[in-house]
Amino acid sequence: MDEIKPPKPGLQDRFIECQEAIEDRVQQIVSDAHVAGWEHAETLAAIIEVAENLALGLGENQALDELLGRLNARKGPSHPKA
Repeated sequence: MDEIKPPKPGLQDRFIECQEAIEDRVQQIVSDAHVAGWEHAETLAAIIEVAENLALGLGENQALDELLGRLNARKGPSHPKA
């Protein structure tokens, strides 16, 4: 499995680069879980829950809320799904 690439110096959007850096590993986890008998949706939900629990354990909630707020502001108003 490929190594996770470090952030590039002076990068403007570390959040996107970090997603790209870990995406292959996350896809591999989902694939391995599927082979073991887990559904894709439940595996993805479990990954989200584990990530949230890790953030809580690291005391990063405030920083995450600020980051998500900035990211949501970039997206603009959300549109409800029909």
